[in-house]
Amino acid sequence: MKHYSPEHKSVVLAKLLPPYNMTVSLLAQQEGFLTQPCIIGVIRLDWRGNRC
Repeated sequence: MKHYSPEHKSVVLAKLLPPYNMTVSLLAQQEGFLTQPCIIGVIRLDWRGNRC
């Protein structure tokens, strides 16, 4: 499993918020992630980046 830096994670999560409002599937495709683990990761994170 790949590990990403906190900076990269925050940049990717920011793309899900306004003004970008990208879908998880589009973001996963652009970043080279698998969609299902990406959705699970978004659900596990609140918007401050803390684990639920």
